[in-house]
Amino acid sequence: MDWLQLSSSLVAIVLLALVAGKMFPVPSGLTADRIRKNYMRYAPESAPGNPIISINKQVSILPMADSSSEIGLVTQLGDRVVCRTLTKATEISWETKNDTLIVNHGDFTQPSVKLNLPPEMLHQAVALLSKHTAQNKRNSDAA
Repeated sequence: MDWLQLSSSLVAIVLLALVAGKMFPVPSGLTADRIRKNYMRYAPESAPGNPIISINKQVSILPMADSSSEIGLVTQLGDRVVCRTLTKATEISWETKNDTLIVNHGDFTQPSVKLNLPPEMLHQAVALLSKHTAQNKRNSDAA
């Protein structure tokens, strides 16, 4: 094994990774504009309202401006943004612990998401989810 060839190959790989990181940076968190843009790409017929973004900017709840029966759930996983629509038929549950809102839904790939929120935004998110959960309960009672 030639140590000079091995070390020069490692240096080349590290330099290439640094250049690629500078040329193609990964966005560091969710912004309101980024959330709306990605959700509109996911569901073009929707009209997203003002998102409720977690403190770490990794998870967001997105109310719809035109419909009280749908809620968007947007999560950043690595360099990808995952969008979901929670409808009247979606079974969800939620709980609060301190300043954290934990939303549980039926997706096996990501069964729950945690949002760390300031108190005023936590109340807004809880009100939105309470309304959605009440709709789910009414729908399940009617069936």
